[in-house]
Amino acid sequence: MLSMMVMSCQEAPRPGAWSDADMVVEPPTREYLALVSVTLTDDPTGELESSGRGDAHVASLGTFIEYAGGNEQHVRMLSGIPQRAAQRFSPGTCVRVDSLTRPFTSNDLVATPTEVMLLDVGNIYLEANEQKLPFDLVLVPDLPPVFAGVSYRQRETSLSVGTPSPDGSFMGVVHIDALSDSDLNAIFEPVVFPPAIALSVELDEEQNTLHAQWEGASPDPMEFEIQFVDSDGGDLSVVCVIEDRSMLTLPLRDLEGLNLPSSLPVHVTARRFTSSIRASGVFEEIEFQGIRASQVSLDPSLP
Repeated sequence: MLSMMVMSCQEAPRPGAWSDADMVVEPPTREYLALVSVTLTDDPTGELESSGRGDAHVASLGTFIEYAGGNEQHVRMLSGIPQRAAQRFSPGTCVRVDSLTRPFTSNDLVATPTEVMLLDVGNIYLEANEQKLPFDLVLVPDLPPVFAGVSYRQRETSLSVGTPSPDGSFMGVVHIDALSDSDLNAIFEPVVFPPAIALSVELDEEQNTLHAQWEGASPDPMEFEIQFVDSDGGDLSVVCVIEDRSMLTLPLRDLEGLNLPSSLPVHVTARRFTSSIRASGVFEEIEFQGIRASQVSLDPSLP
């Protein structure tokens, strides 16, 4: 926050210390931040296809933020759109998922914004393989006097991926039909979804090492999330950034420093993702993410 001292133009300069009336505090600069992400989770059971609902689950998020004061990391924390683990850490790093929504540094913790508004920018939908899937506009809980607005969500939706391109990727287009009075122009942004993963995971006989295999390989890192259930029945997950080499051996003792439950993991999810940046209106950077996920349950009693 900037401040400056000025003299009143209606009277002569006075000796002595400046009074509060002589202080003019400039309002904090308004900043803009936006993320649109679409996750395709392949259905290995074939239940979607047999019911005529496609072959992949879809979960989407759209968040368009106008904020004043604070810094970007604190705003991301408040808004639930932290940077992905693979965007923050190098391969070989494992962190608890809940740590991704905490401040990076003590400066982030004290840099509280004075206002965060989640904006309604118009209708958003995903077009892919001759299908149109609209995002729902959701009112977010207010945190007066700082945080209010709406976000976009898409859940319990599915689509047919169909025949992928020769490299295994799948293309979709995110359409944003911007409102006439919004701070955004209409957008048609291609989103590339990486090739399917087809993850398989098992524990060794001693149940202290995870062995995972999946289809394909890539020079880009991928995320490997392991979910546990604590003694109270709550979920607790750890995500590892790994090299995409089609296999992984992970001793569970390597995770001991993360204060995880002593129980065995119940779900494992692998994710590949792509990211692109687009400018529109007042938004200098709108990030679009195309995520391809594959999940395996290690506990047959859980869905």
